[in-house]
Amino acid sequence: MRSLKNPGLYTVFAFVVCLVVAFNPATAQTESILHVFGKGTNDGINPQGSLIADSDGALYGVTNGGGKYNRGSVFKLSPSPSGTWGQNILYSFSGADGSNPSGPLYMDPSHNLYGTTIFGGSANNGVVFELTPGKPWKEKVIHDFSGTSDGGGPATGVIPGNKGTFYGTTFGGTVFRVSAQPDGTWKETVLQSLNFLFIPLGLVRNSAGSLYGMTEGGSFGNGAVYELSPPSDGKGAWTENILYEFKGGSDGGWPVNNGSLILDNTGSLYGLTRVGGGGSCGCGTVFKLSRPAGGTGPWTKTTLYSFTAGSDGFDSSGSLLFDSTGALYGTTQYGGDDNLNGCSSNKLILGCGTVFKLTPPPGGTGPWTESTLHAFELGNDGGLPQWGLLLNNGNLYGVTYLGGSADNLGTVFEINPESR
Repeated sequence: MRSLKNPGLYTVFAFVVCLVVAFNPATAQTESILHVFGKGTNDGINPQGSLIADSDGALYGVTNGGGKYNRGSVFKLSPSPSGTWGQNILYSFSGADGSNPSGPLYMDPSHNLYGTTIFGGSANNGVVFELTPGKPWKEKVIHDFSGTSDGGGPATGVIPGNKGTFYGTTFGGTVFRVSAQPDGTWKETVLQSLNFLFIPLGLVRNSAGSLYGMTEGGSFGNGAVYELSPPSDGKGAWTENILYEFKGGSDGGWPVNNGSLILDNTGSLYGLTRVGGGGSCGCGTVFKLSRPAGGTGPWTKTTLYSFTAGSDGFDSSGSLLFDSTGALYGTTQYGGDDNLNGCSSNKLILGCGTVFKLTPPPGGTGPWTESTLHAFELGNDGGLPQWGLLLNNGNLYGVTYLGGSADNLGTVFEINPESR
């Protein structure tokens, strides 16, 4: 069983320039902008996390900046019968309570919201927070990171475990758990120190309680996928197992640093890499890791799609999601339109990102088919979709870090994937 402890020689990553191949512009989809950030008083700017929805169809998310104190905000967008959307700022961070939130929120059955900030708190190493509904909403810091053995800089939110338990990762290289205590306090436990090189990536949890995640680094310096299994007695150390290490070639490299893996009903894992793949430019992949038959032995890695830097985009971002037919949806930060070069300082990199769909082959064998649902132009439609998507009531919802207006402070968008 391999471990990420002492993972070997790390390589400082230089930005890889993808060679741009000829391609046709993407077919535009029916995209609607639900909100443009930075226009209202104390509005947030630069959204930094995928969205969630409540049972009424309202959307919730965070912004990395803006708000009353210019340290970020939690917002809610509510639909109206007329088709417009109204925004409420539920909370603005001020520093001691957290600063610069990042990652998706989690909503419990009582509509309490949980999330993370990269900075702020007593040591400016970030916090895990809880927001309780009310007028106004009330914020509680449930863990204040010290930047020492507990890590620091949680960047990808938290995921739920058993009632009153959440899991997450930090810039400081830890996988942690926070648990509600009978006296109303919260306890943080470090489950593993993984010696991450750069930003640690988000987690997914299966029904048996095992955690799955990705790192940048690993033996080849191109990232790895790992599993953390809980102790059978609930008291001992968690067991770490490396499922796959990327080599940076046709198999992909650099798992995306602002998303997580997803699971299907067989326990297979799906994710994205930012570079590598079978395309001529090595512009990233969509991959699958299949659990071994019988549960023992090596996992099988399959590349489902390699990006080309054409109309399909490149430098994928966020997490994938499934629809009911088994199709996958995701985003890329760049590419999509060869008439644009304003989203990167490198003039060979064209376009401001895409929303894409991957359709599985009939019968389950053969290549997956990619469709570009929208190519962003960094205008009113936004640009740089750095996080994944939400599928709700048949529509896709997401955020762009930039664009929306001349102020270029980001958007919330909606796309109907069937309008193609």
